[in-house]
Amino acid sequence: MLTSDQVGTPSEDRTSGALPGSTPQWNSGLLSQWLVLERNAGHTPNTIAAQLVASGWDADTAARTSLRSLRSADRQTLTYAALNLAAGIGALGFASSAHLMLSGNPEPETLAWTLTVGLVAGPIAAAVAVATRRIESRSRYVMWSASRRGWFGALAFCTCVVGIIRLLIYMFSAISTLTGASEDSFTAASAGQVVVTLVVAIPLFIWSFREWRRSNLVISALSDPEDSAGSPLGGADGTTR
Repeated sequence: MLTSDQVGTPSEDRTSGALPGSTPQWNSGLLSQWLVLERNAGHTPNTIAAQLVASGWDADTAARTSLRSLRSADRQTLTYAALNLAAGIGALGFASSAHLMLSGNPEPETLAWTLTVGLVAGPIAAAVAVATRRIESRSRYVMWSASRRGWFGALAFCTCVVGIIRLLIYMFSAISTLTGASEDSFTAASAGQVVVTLVVAIPLFIWSFREWRRSNLVISALSDPEDSAGSPLGGADGTTR
């Protein structure tokens, strides 16, 4: 089997113009062959990246290189797209319904639509989440797929942006009534608008951000020693030891 010495390290600048930390062009074919052999041997990207880091590679380059060992079957793009879209749309539907009901005079048709969206997307998200856990329990590789990382990252970002915007709107409304800037009186419904935003946005953000973090090879498997109890190598399930 090819060794990391055969693959080379960033310090082996055998081609002009090779940047520090990059893979020299002279061994790119050998590197690809080595990655295939590592994958066929059952090694996951986190263990491959740890080998490269131990050979002198920087963590970012090692992570990008090790992800090249994944196969197209590891991406599960449709699965993660369905999971994150359904979760995000379902949460938005339920939260919007709650906001409309707390407003005191919701438009019936709009309320019906938001409730329908939540009731349809919510169960879909739950069903896909169960299927996703089964897929991840059968394969150690899908955890590191770019699709997983990308979709969970997008959901975390959108949840953060929408949650902050809504929180600012309802917090401003509540504070303006307390300070006298608005003639409206402060009611339980005003406080409820803020609570709904927090109850929906915070758990969804924490879940999506944590799943994104688990799929981020540099963060979860190649952390600095002080961040990972002295070990640069994460477990096969995407957690650090």
